[in-house]
Amino acid sequence: MGQRYLDAYNLDTLHIKSIFGLAQFFKSLKFKDSTSLFIDKGLKIDPNNLNFNQLKANELYFLKDFNGALTYLKKLDSLNFRSVQIYEMFGMCYYNLQDFELAEKYFRNAINLDPDNSQILYRLASLYYDKKDNKMATFYLHRSISSVKPDMDKQYYLLGIISKEADNLPAAIENFEKSHKNNYKNYKALFELAVTSDAYYKDKKIALKYYKSYAEKFNSNDIIMTAFVEGRIKEIKKQYFIEGEIVD
Repeated sequence: MGQRYLDAYNLDTLHIKSIFGLAQFFKSLKFKDSTSLFIDKGLKIDPNNLNFNQLKANELYFLKDFNGALTYLKKLDSLNFRSVQIYEMFGMCYYNLQDFELAEKYFRNAINLDPDNSQILYRLASLYYDKKDNKMATFYLHRSISSVKPDMDKQYYLLGIISKEADNLPAAIENFEKSHKNNYKNYKALFELAVTSDAYYKDKKIALKYYKSYAEKFNSNDIIMTAFVEGRIKEIKKQYFIEGEIVD
């Protein structure tokens, strides 16, 4: 397919469909330089082309050039092109630039187009959490959870963090458990489940079980977390030994 586009381009270097096809082809292969080359060629020939403006905005966004991405997103907006994905990217650019008001505006625009979009609802929840508005963060987390199809570990994890910060440790433990059960690869959820259980339960064997599970599965994921976990395992075992009980 790529060769056919290249053949057509060699016959006519201004053939916009061939240039777009090549940009998409190299993007699928993750050849960044070639992708960028053909995106820029397309924009030079047709600056108002919706496809190339979308590709350029996407390229700059993933390069973390959020101001650059906004230039092309605004161009799309001026051309009256609107979609959930475009509004989400708008929101994420402003979110990363710490302009929460504009981020909220565009996330809401996306929700107006797709009211049950769990990902956007989660982004709104995260935004409100960063704004220290835990009431609204919790509201949108519950909306996100009710809209999502199975993958809900992020939502439960953030609910757990909010509950923990409110010193509601039983609720935090419940949410961290749900997060971990929903995605057994979420090492942060298991770590928080262990630490919160350690703080809440007098029976340290409960926390020890979670600490050991973390050490077995995720000891290479985070150096600081692993050091803490290994330290607590030793301390808990030592305490039980002093009390006359050996625990594995």
